[in-house]
Amino acid sequence: MLAFLLPFALYLATLAPTIYNLDSAELTTAAATGGLTRATGYPLYLLLGNLWAKLPIADVGYRMNLLSAVSGALTMLFADRILRRFQIGPVATLGALGLLACAPYFWALSLIAEVYTLHTALMAAILLLLLRWAAYPSAGRLAGLALLGGLSMGHHLATALLVPGCLIYVLTTHPRQFLNPRNLLLACGAGILGLSIYLYLPLRAAFAPAFNYLGMYNSAGQFIAIDLSDPRNLWWLMRGGQFTGQMLGYTVQDLVTETRNFGVQLAQSFFVLGLAPGLLGLASLFRRNWQFALALSAMFLLNAGFYIAYRVIDKNTMFLPAYVIWAIWLAAGYQQILTWAGDGTGAVIGRAFCTAQSVLWCWRHAFGTCRW
Repeated sequence: MLAFLLPFALYLATLAPTIYNLDSAELTTAAATGGLTRATGYPLYLLLGNLWAKLPIADVGYRMNLLSAVSGALTMLFADRILRRFQIGPVATLGALGLLACAPYFWALSLIAEVYTLHTALMAAILLLLLRWAAYPSAGRLAGLALLGGLSMGHHLATALLVPGCLIYVLTTHPRQFLNPRNLLLACGAGILGLSIYLYLPLRAAFAPAFNYLGMYNSAGQFIAIDLSDPRNLWWLMRGGQFTGQMLGYTVQDLVTETRNFGVQLAQSFFVLGLAPGLLGLASLFRRNWQFALALSAMFLLNAGFYIAYRVIDKNTMFLPAYVIWAIWLAAGYQQILTWAGDGTGAVIGRAFCTAQSVLWCWRHAFGTCRW
């Protein structure tokens, strides 16, 4: 439980004390009042948030900020369970997940009401279920994976960027079990059941909630709510039709610049020293379990690539799934370094290298900017 408690203690100590601004204020208000928010609707967040907002502590802003903190800590817990399956030791795990927990954007988004850390928690849980499926490919485990995938899609549509990697993994580990008609039918049913959470949006809209941010203003300045009883409008909302103009919104030259910016952001998040061990860990995972390494690579490239090409001003906050994958590679790289170091003096040197960034974790805790 330390994998949960340590980051949670950090986030709790630095949590925003009340409602934050911009999207955080919108999400808090929508969740707490049973209202509706903009595309893609985030029905799972709104449902869970509406229950969470009833906790008998502090004010509603603090409660919704706390949900992000719990989700961020859950991401670390699930990532720790993934690393244990690859026999990654505690030193390597602490070094990698400590940096992930304190990466500037991950830390900041664990302190305010936002959708991103719940997204990474669901993503890490999906990765864990993939590994459980590979260990014992039963129909029930495949259905559970599909159900969670559908629910996660009902929280954040970016879950779709994980689907190709998931398919790669199940098709390269146990293709016969996956392609079994009975298993496929059960998985499809479970996935549709998970996606059915989107029905919450037209149901809530039918009650005309006081807070409804689903719509647009006309030329007279009047707000026109979207009619979600029309399936076409619901599909427009689900697929993020409001933001399609920002997708693939750069020229080729601009994409080069945006790719470089992402590289700089990744280096800053993992203190530069985490880059080479991350690549080493990717190579190490390919030797240990090439199917999972290939799946993670597909997920990383799709997530990073999509948001690199997404023309919005706040997209730096959207790379957290790529951070989680990099942290898994980083832990594997640290473990490889410790293995090479061997026993005796070499082991001491290896452990010192891998824990150096954990010291920076403490430094960020003491002097970081993520305080409120």
